[in-house]
Amino acid sequence: MNNLNIYKILIVDDEEVTRDYVRKYFEKRHNIEIFCAADGQAAIELTKSMCPDLLVLDIQMPKLSGWDVIKEVRKFNLLVKIIVVTGQMVVEEENQGLVSKHVVALFHKPLRLKELFEKVQEIAGSNFQILEPCNTEASVARRPEAGEIAHSLANIHNKIRIGCDGLVCDYEDGLLKTKSDAELFQESLKILKNVMSLVDEAGAVVDEVRKL
Repeated sequence: MNNLNIYKILIVDDEEVTRDYVRKYFEKRHNIEIFCAADGQAAIELTKSMCPDLLVLDIQMPKLSGWDVIKEVRKFNLLVKIIVVTGQMVVEEENQGLVSKHVVALFHKPLRLKELFEKVQEIAGSNFQILEPCNTEASVARRPEAGEIAHSLANIHNKIRIGCDGLVCDYEDGLLKTKSDAELFQESLKILKNVMSLVDEAGAVVDEVRKL
């Protein structure tokens, strides 16, 4: 714990939306100071200069991966706690040793902020005080908007699914005659499925916002 009795958390993620998502949630709480880094090198530099108590560390990032950050940070700081956030379902065998030795918790994307917050409370113990969000008119007003966004995302998801089904039907009915048609089908289907996955992640974010 740092000398000012303020719990310092460094959020490391190359996606600005994710950084803001976590930062805004935690900033509602007492005696927490939040720092953000958009890549691994910035994370290392901020860890040296700001001496955070906890890293919330994404794995897939440009320049340096989260695994590289852990290796570098442990060369000069053995005390900072590390929570890993990853979109991968399984940790590669070569990195499992890093997890068992240096990581206090691992979360999969999309993040569930309530679960992350509870883990941070557990790690920080009595040094971590909670400020319950005020039930202001502004916070209440945000919830219907979040509901409308969630409804819109569900509609988008359904439209994309219908588009995917239509492509598959065309393919199975033999309407795609040439090789280039077939290649275009495969690429289009891949893009649509990726977009659907992003929509689902956005929906999970909206669900968390509605709970704030």
